[in-house]
Amino acid sequence: MKKDSKIAIVISSIMILCAVLLFVWVLPFIFVWIAYGDEENCQTDYLKKAVKYSIFPVQKAYTIESIMPSLILSGNFEDAIKYYEEYKKTNTDSIIKNAITRLAGYAYLHTERYADALEIAKELNDKTFLAQIYIKIGDIDTAKVLVNELLKENPEKTMNYRYLAEVQMGENKWKEAEISINKVLRFAPNNLDVLKDKVEISKQLGKTAEYKKYSKRVKEIEYKRNYR
Repeated sequence: MKKDSKIAIVISSIMILCAVLLFVWVLPFIFVWIAYGDEENCQTDYLKKAVKYSIFPVQKAYTIESIMPSLILSGNFEDAIKYYEEYKKTNTDSIIKNAITRLAGYAYLHTERYADALEIAKELNDKTFLAQIYIKIGDIDTAKVLVNELLKENPEKTMNYRYLAEVQMGENKWKEAEISINKVLRFAPNNLDVLKDKVEISKQLGKTAEYKKYSKRVKEIEYKRNYR
């Protein structure tokens, strides 16, 4: 074989290898681009493919960061936890690492893995998240202290009144809870957690019409989430 032929073969092999590596590098990002092509209806299946075909840690971190919000919004908490476990292995220093960790904590909370959720809340020193966890585990006294601090620090923040309502629910103060949750509903009429609180409060107060109205709304939102 002539020397020129050998050089040509080597060059061709290098070019093919570079093309393959470029394809492997770009493929996950293409899936993310396709997934977010429709801003209103993010295609989670494409995001899962993006994670699946991510070989390098930086790819894996980016694609998991892309899929986590979609999984949380659709209520797919088990998958969110699975991907977060993969995310931790990338050892990324991403600027949104804390945001992804907070989403994972939310997933842990909704799957009743309270110890994991509490660990994340303490790691992030997130008073709001801590209050939510203590409410869920029934430690109303601790939650009440935190919620009062939140209201004192930021009385204008609407969602703080949701946590106040849940503390009041834990204390069986249903009329006070109704006042608090109604403040939130005016600004977050489609928040599923807030609506569920409203349903429970209406039930406890014997307000049948409101109970039916908000129960129907909860079912509508859950249906839309399940079929995204």
